[in-house]
Amino acid sequence: MDADTIELGNMIYGEVGSLDEDHMIKFGSSALNRLESGRTEEFGGTLPEVLQKGYYAVSNPNDPYKWATSGQFPNKDEENRYKKALSIAYGLRSGNIERQEGMFFFTPKEEKAMRKKGKKVFDFNKVKSVGKTDTYNIYSY
Repeated sequence: MDADTIELGNMIYGEVGSLDEDHMIKFGSSALNRLESGRTEEFGGTLPEVLQKGYYAVSNPNDPYKWATSGQFPNKDEENRYKKALSIAYGLRSGNIERQEGMFFFTPKEEKAMRKKGKKVFDFNKVKSVGKTDTYNIYSY
């Protein structure tokens, strides 16, 4: 497995490894959508740049991301969740898993706070809603 696929799996696990497969697919898809958007100034031009610029687990490593990058998991359940995230990363990159729409994910609470602060934080007028999960509102250009 190539380094970009592994790093995508690390991000997926760090961001939403405790959630279901659908969330994992959506977050992995968002990174690839950003990469292929042509918006290199905003997102970066390589997958590692996209992940570093846009995903908290990568830019500010949490425990799950650290476990993934070190390969040292606190228990078998977490290791299996990571393997699932890695499998999804591989499936998305190889085309065996259909990529989903979306580039941005906000909880309703995050979105409310961002809208209150205005365009300086995030300009919701430039994006469209492309769906939601039980946890996130999803947007794209």
